[in-house]
Amino acid sequence: MLALSAALAVALQGVSVQGTQFDTTFAAARGDRLEAHVFSGSITVRAWNRDQVRVQASGMDAESGRAGRVRVRAGGLDVSRSGGTIRVQLHPGRDGDGEGDVTIWVPAATPVELQGNQTEVTVEGLQGPVRATTIEGGVTVTGGAEFVELSSVDGDITVTGTRGRVQANSVDGAIVVRDARGAVGANTVDGGIELTDVDGPNVQANTVDGDITFRGPVRSGGTYRLVSHDGDVTATVAGTADVEVNISTFSGEFETDMPVTLTGTARAGRQFGFTLGRGGAQLFLETFDGTIRLARTGR
Repeated sequence: MLALSAALAVALQGVSVQGTQFDTTFAAARGDRLEAHVFSGSITVRAWNRDQVRVQASGMDAESGRAGRVRVRAGGLDVSRSGGTIRVQLHPGRDGDGEGDVTIWVPAATPVELQGNQTEVTVEGLQGPVRATTIEGGVTVTGGAEFVELSSVDGDITVTGTRGRVQANSVDGAIVVRDARGAVGANTVDGGIELTDVDGPNVQANTVDGDITFRGPVRSGGTYRLVSHDGDVTATVAGTADVEVNISTFSGEFETDMPVTLTGTARAGRQFGFTLGRGGAQLFLETFDGTIRLARTGR
């Protein structure tokens, strides 16, 4: 059953139900935040330049009720407001059926928190915090600011154009971060990690089985740590770097196009370090079984 809170029902500018489609639009207040949970299917959140929230849902067997209410026979779709929080939930009914596709338009600065079970998650164009968690499905975010926190147990994570701190975690999936301005943390067990045009004072990437690539500037005083157990690690540093480099590989190789002077070797395995420029930043490149490559852009 689709339930509309009394306050939200008053604000509705229209509820449309046609077969398997649900569509409603209502006013948004400054400072509102969105929480959405889609048990199975997909959830997409898009930014627009209106002081309104629009919710569309499809793939369900719906019928209209009285007084602006809507009942959804295939599971339950609930839209409600509590204080400054707007909640959208699509959850299974008694028969266990609750799959559908939900699309939500919000003002660009709206903070969002999204959850799913067997759910694909997409966020486009937001300029505020984003938190998205799914068990089985991918997560794709374009935009986001302040803090973007994403996780998937079984699925890839792709982040583009963030302006703030990024934390991405997956168990079985690849992680891609592009055009990011801010600290980045990326962790996966079975998958590669690609960090391209990442400009932040702190970058951490860890995977058990997969390659890691990093391309971006190394900031003075920053810490950059790229660690793979079974995979290659490649760091391409933009511009002139002032950084202390620490290399660790047990049964792999090290390659670089830079003239370096080693400052020491460790007692076990192959661990050594050197300084580029004046130092100041810290770069750790580590793999148990793989090749470590260090280069500058343009070479």
